Amino acid sequence: VLFGLIEFGFMLYSQMTVSNAAREAARVSVVDPDPCSIPDLSKATALASATGLNSAYLVVNGSVPSCAKAKQGDTVTVTVSYTYHTFFPLFFGATFPESQTIKMALW
Repeated sequence: VLFGLIEFGFMLYSQMTVSNAAREAARVSVVDPDPCSIPDLSKATALASATGLNSAYLVVNGSVPSCAKAKQGDTVTVTVSYTYHTFFPLFFGATFPESQTIKMALW
């Protein structure tokens, strides 16, 4: 039971970190003056915000409909996905996908 509680705590932490990383990446992206740099900017921000997670299992996608024609009010979409690997593989031995998608309007 104790190992299950510890595992649940780590999994909850990783889900909250994924959610926060997606939110931070979207916030930074919507105020960027160059919409064409949003994919790179959102990835860098999400990776920097995802402290405590293994970046090898973290995937970040940031997009704006058309960077050359982007205008105020267009939607920026940032998706952060993470594959959580259990700490106690002998007991649970599984991976769990965690993902968060945030949409915000350009300023």
